[in-house]
Amino acid sequence: MPDSVEYKCVMTSRDFLQACIALRLRKVWFWGVWALLTLLCGHSVYSGIMSLVGGGETFGGLFLIMFFGGLYAFWLWAVFRLPERSYRDLPGVGVEFSMTVNGEGVSGHSDHQNYTYRWDMYSRAVEKSDIFVLFMGRNVFHPLPKRCMPAEGMSRVRDLIRANIPQARLLA
Repeated sequence: MPDSVEYKCVMTSRDFLQACIALRLRKVWFWGVWALLTLLCGHSVYSGIMSLVGGGETFGGLFLIMFFGGLYAFWLWAVFRLPERSYRDLPGVGVEFSMTVNGEGVSGHSDHQNYTYRWDMYSRAVEKSDIFVLFMGRNVFHPLPKRCMPAEGMSRVRDLIRANIPQARLLA
């Protein structure tokens, strides 16, 4: 088994979007479900109070649910669409990188930039069906798209991540 995995890849805004989704998906669903449950409870309380005082009109509570439901739908759209638009302007998007993943860390170079990140710089890792996302902090990440990796090298990358990043959530 080789000690390192080398491959070339053109980073796209979609790669950064998939990494961003891996970062935010859990937060979006948690706060969205919490907000909708709060609205439903608030509507129930509002309806109960209105029935006690003799008002049968619950339009206000229904309006609140519709308003905040629409706001949540817009929030979902913004969380998943706006990052892709902002990542289009990153200097590394559309540039071919030569990447190397080995026992020391992850390195890459292109015509515009060179980088090397040691494994101890990463705090956690997440594997999705088409990308590895290595996190250096709470909101700082490094995407490794699988579409560019050789098939035999993917298991080696997975083993390196598992051995060097304690909080790794990998598929296999």
